Amino acid sequence: MPRRATGRSEKNGGDCKAKMEENIEREQRLARMIDDAYKDLGTVDGSRILGCTIYNYDSMKSTQEFARGLIGSKRSDGMIVLADEVKDAHGRFGREWHAPKGGLWFTLIRHDLNEFYGMAACVSVCEALQKYVPAKARWPNDVYVNEKKIAGILVEEVLESELLGASLVGVGINVNNNMEGILDTATSIVQETGREADLDYLFANVVARMKKYFWLAERYAVRRLELWDYGKEAENPIVARFKELTDIIGREVRYKPPAAEGEPQAARAVDILDDGRLVVKVNDDRVLLNSEEITLV
Repeated sequence: MPRRATGRSEKNGGDCKAKMEENIEREQRLARMIDDAYKDLGTVDGSRILGCTIYNYDSMKSTQEFARGLIGSKRSDGMIVLADEVKDAHGRFGREWHAPKGGLWFTLIRHDLNEFYGMAACVSVCEALQKYVPAKARWPNDVYVNEKKIAGILVEEVLESELLGASLVGVGINVNNNMEGILDTATSIVQETGREADLDYLFANVVARMKKYFWLAERYAVRRLELWDYGKEAENPIVARFKELTDIIGREVRYKPPAAEGEPQAARAVDILDDGRLVVKVNDDRVLLNSEEITLV
């Protein structure tokens, strides 16, 4: 097992050992809670391996970077690196993400490449958050509450060889950490409700849904290839569920590709295709967006 980052002094060996034992107990408890939450979904099919191994840390620089170093280790497929506090968290486009204690910060390792892991994780987080707040999925993979960001997903693909690859799916959720005065465009469960949420319960419910939706994403990838030979298309269950959870369709947006120059372009979001692209209308023209940043007008 990797050495634990407790955030305590190396001189205080007794405290470090006690904290390590506490973390291990939490890991075992979380694994049981994930199984219970998955059973409560009433879903027969799902990725059994996700969440079977959990490493819980008090504090670390980055769950993404730490997970990257575990890809080649034994039982790393489906492994989750969970930290109470992340000191160097980043989201899309390299933006800094404030990740103090009180939130949920973790990275899941999957020994597969799938273009819909990000959207599947977003759907999972949004569904779990709706038990607390009126969460909405925001294309391509964020979650908002009352027009403020409460959660974000970051997917990184790592090529292990010419034929093998792995995905690092980072999840950040503002739960009991108050973002007021830190970032005006962000919010948290405690800010919206005035009450703290059980972090372990929320974590288990998010991962249980990831087991379900990752399996659906992987099944869709296979089914799409099978039907391709017959000139047919398969309906994407991840996009279908995302469209049920989002509030972006029909709204005015502004978009700007990362490499583009000039002012953001005004448009209206009209659809999300089965390949995950957002369809916007600019005057009478349809434009397909891949992963460009968008803002609501």
